[in-house]
Amino acid sequence: MIPEGWDTQELANIAKISMGQSPKSVSYNDIGEGLYLIQGNADIKNRTSSPRIWTSEPTKTCDIDDILMTVRAPVGAIALSKHKACIGRGVCSIRGKKVDNSFLYQFLLDFESKWKNLEQGSTFTAVDSKTVKELDILLPPLPEQKKIASILSSVDEAIQATQKVIAQSELVKQGLLQELLTKGIGHTEFKMTEIGEIPVEWEKVNIEDIAIINPKRKNDISGTDTVSFIGMADVSESAKLIQSHVKLYNEVSKGFTCFEDDDVLVAKITPCFENGKGALITELENGIGFGSTEFHVIRASQKVLNSFIYYHTVSSEFRLTGVSNMTGSAGQRRVPIDFIKSFSIPLPPLPEQKKIASILSSVDDSIQQAKDKKEQLNSVKKGLMQDLLTGKVRVKV
Repeated sequence: MIPEGWDTQELANIAKISMGQSPKSVSYNDIGEGLYLIQGNADIKNRTSSPRIWTSEPTKTCDIDDILMTVRAPVGAIALSKHKACIGRGVCSIRGKKVDNSFLYQFLLDFESKWKNLEQGSTFTAVDSKTVKELDILLPPLPEQKKIASILSSVDEAIQATQKVIAQSELVKQGLLQELLTKGIGHTEFKMTEIGEIPVEWEKVNIEDIAIINPKRKNDISGTDTVSFIGMADVSESAKLIQSHVKLYNEVSKGFTCFEDDDVLVAKITPCFENGKGALITELENGIGFGSTEFHVIRASQKVLNSFIYYHTVSSEFRLTGVSNMTGSAGQRRVPIDFIKSFSIPLPPLPEQKKIASILSSVDDSIQQAKDKKEQLNSVKKGLMQDLLTGKVRVKV
């Protein structure tokens, strides 16, 4: 059953489809010779093309505002091209002929999750030209297409504006981290140390001087006590705790990492460490937690604020230096405990630590508010797509 006045058409009947073809690798270059090359999902960011290299021998091409769809894993990812570019075999380009292109873009966005479901339920990692061309599109009359596209696009614009606020706030945070963690607040006199200039009232310390790294598990927990469990998926790439899981102590493996309220977690494996995964732990069940063995745990002493150490662990200096100290083979590289212990930081008196942490915490709160707003907008968009693209709710034109 379809809404009255609507129709279904195969994609090939209403759009021009161009399946990508990879050019010769010898034509790839980074000096701007030829056209940008969009090879696959790696060249798409935030729903737009973001190519990394050029090809001097382009094969198949796309134009600005063409719809891009990945046809190799992950299948079905949708974006708009912002470039006149060559498309490799990991993508196809689509441009509406007998359909409003913005409406088609929104329809394919909605269908994106269906490709993923098909991919998860089978072994295929690619779709061929025939499958793409035979995709059924549910079409309202053109005026209704335009109205639906306009409504959904306005929500997209609000989401994109919110994402820009988040990105700008993250840049501000990194700048504040660099300034506050090394220069402090209102200082005019500095001294030179092995880690650079710091306020004269501060001291240079290694983390092992002010914290315990990977403390031993407590012995006073019984098998029926409840504890919190935190896996790598439970912390975000902005070093925030997303969730924890309540377990009985006797359900927890003896090999798991043990931590308590106010401890700082830092991922030790690549790429989780590079991506910033970690957390400042608060409000655990019974104050005791267990987690992935791929976490380092830092427990602050009384002379340092736990959140002050935490903000050092999310700074770009800490993360970049940690990456350079990783050991192990490709895919299994880890940040050694000795790096954490010997990492040097400038340490202000406790009252100034609290002021610095308070400023950075307020920035974090602002970023989280923007992220919450974006999540709400995404939820609104999802609901509107379900209603408008199926005809469940009709728009007036």
